[in-house]
Amino acid sequence: MLRREKLTRTGTNLQRSLGAVKTTAEAVPSDVAEILESAAGESAVSSFGTRAFSVAFPADALKGYMSRFTEVRKGRAVHMLVGKKDLPPGAPGRVVALVATVQDGQLIHMRRLHSR
Repeated sequence: MLRREKLTRTGTNLQRSLGAVKTTAEAVPSDVAEILESAAGESAVSSFGTRAFSVAFPADALKGYMSRFTEVRKGRAVHMLVGKKDLPPGAPGRVVALVATVQDGQLIHMRRLHSR
């Protein structure tokens, strides 16, 4: 099988099984915001903003073999804090994103991403 065919097949499978984040008008829950702001302080991130997202799964992701994950995926949301980290004078600031994945109100994963 050619490389592009493999990539197409993998992409199609992921499209059918993975959820997509959608922006919500809801505020980031206070307990999650507290954790994100604490992590921002530890990372020396200043002047930040927060965003909340819900996770929507395609219908195919809830059928057949994938149906065993239906209950586990309920109540999943992603919350993000984006800010900048000051660097020495003359250097451009670095953009930092702290991302928290929450399921049924419980933090299940957190990661930090930054520009170079």
